[in-house]
Amino acid sequence: MTENVEGGIPVNFVYTAGIAGEEFLRGLRKGKILGNRCKCGLSYIPPRLFCEDCFSRIEKYFESPTTGKVFSFSVANVNFDGAKITPETIALIEIGESKLMHRLNIPGEKVKLGMKVKAVFKPVEARKGSINDIKYFEAI
Repeated sequence: MTENVEGGIPVNFVYTAGIAGEEFLRGLRKGKILGNRCKCGLSYIPPRLFCEDCFSRIEKYFESPTTGKVFSFSVANVNFDGAKITPETIALIEIGESKLMHRLNIPGEKVKLGMKVKAVFKPVEARKGSINDIKYFEAI
């Protein structure tokens, strides 16, 4: 059941992506996908400040490849509000030892698990330091 509430809640704060997230977004603006690796061996894309396994602080970043393989995928036919949209393929892309979720420019019926893909970035002047600086991943 949905209720309508009159008025509003003032928002007087700024949300940031955090230290590791900001490093990742700065990398995207430069056309790089950054990750980091914990001393316990787990690697993360996007990077994290602390390891989710051993809780160690992670301070070293690496530039990961901009290529990977489709690990899993789904085709979205509706948006978050339930409105119909042009079908969009969303994939979990395995990059090295980590995974990143993003859209593919490949119709769902043509996607295969394990298919090799590469990131396609927006032109430099259009990048804003956002996950959307990667337009999509395409087949290679």
